[in-house]
Amino acid sequence: MDIAILILLTSIPILLMGFGLFLCYKSFGFSIAKITSCFTYDETSKIKPLSDIERNYIIENIFPQRFYFLRSGRQYYTFISEDRQFILKFFKIHAHQRAGIFNVLSRIFYQMLGFRQEMKDQLISAKVLSNYKYVYELLREETAIVYLHLDKTYEFPASVTLIDEKGKEHILDLNAIEFIVQRRAQKFYEHLNQLVKKGRYDDLTASIRSLFQLIATRCEKGFIDQNLDLRSFGFIDNKAVRFDCATLSYDPSIKYPLNFRNEVMEAAEKLQEWAQNNYAEATLSIQEEAQKVINQF
Repeated sequence: MDIAILILLTSIPILLMGFGLFLCYKSFGFSIAKITSCFTYDETSKIKPLSDIERNYIIENIFPQRFYFLRSGRQYYTFISEDRQFILKFFKIHAHQRAGIFNVLSRIFYQMLGFRQEMKDQLISAKVLSNYKYVYELLREETAIVYLHLDKTYEFPASVTLIDEKGKEHILDLNAIEFIVQRRAQKFYEHLNQLVKKGRYDDLTASIRSLFQLIATRCEKGFIDQNLDLRSFGFIDNKAVRFDCATLSYDPSIKYPLNFRNEVMEAAEKLQEWAQNNYAEATLSIQEEAQKVINQF
């Protein structure tokens, strides 16, 4: 009898884990249910309201367009506008909610054994979203964010039309959904390779300088990049932007000159690898532009 109870107790965590994985992977693809949350926010989490000009521009020029599925990333589903000028990102809320179900069952089990387990799923989700608030308020231009929506509002009188990866149409009320609107940027290496191919070397130098300035500015404003991957950057004309904000976090300690010098030099090293394989003549320019930005800040 004792052995049976022991086997039962040791099998419960495995069953719970399997149930959690089943919930996570039983369905694939985009759905409105997967981006719908029941999050609530206090006053300190609210985003500064749009100006009338900003609001009218979004309502009249962006949301009347149809948005087409582009990709599914770790944190959000990404759609692109008909004119290919704007990106619409929706947070993958379902991942946090399913983790929450697993946490509830786990907590019950551990309580049965006399342990206490803090519920963290809501806290983790709120923390992720609040991080985007800091980015929006302090790095809006550097990330090409047009608008960030983290609260339930009545800002938008009309719905937006989404076309998912299967071609299915979804009509979405944006007032009830967390989302990001960004200007579309050309992919980082695609932009540089295109400039080399066309012989636009002055534009190449300007783009390299813009990347280093962006990194220095990001550090100066107190943001750490937990994964300095140049593929997370892009260009609008020759201006560098950080279109993937998932690994940015606010930490004032990065403001010290030595810290952001190291960040700029790390980016320069990664860029040197590209130059060696694609345009060796850019090697000296990369070093010079990195040093100019370091001296400037």
